[in-house]
Amino acid sequence: VEFNSIPAVIEAVPGGRSEMLISVKLGVPPKRNARNEPMDVNLNEVAKVFPYGRLLPIEVVVGGLSFHTGRIVRELGDVDDLAVCVA
Repeated sequence: VEFNSIPAVIEAVPGGRSEMLISVKLGVPPKRNARNEPMDVNLNEVAKVFPYGRLLPIEVVVGGLSFHTGRIVRELGDVDDLAVCVA
């Protein structure tokens, strides 16, 4: 939503942008020591990308992808070479 929007759709939403309900479900890789529990997600940071609407509770489930990049960039705060993709 931060970079993509469908302007014409908003006309069909009763109450406009401010009343639009936003439902988010994130697929996040599992924690290393708990295969059935997703990695921690800062939901406040996720919520910041939605410029308008009323955000419903964000659902976080096990999914997504994690892999080793072979690179560590300490200047960017890396502590390991793990990359995480959230779906």
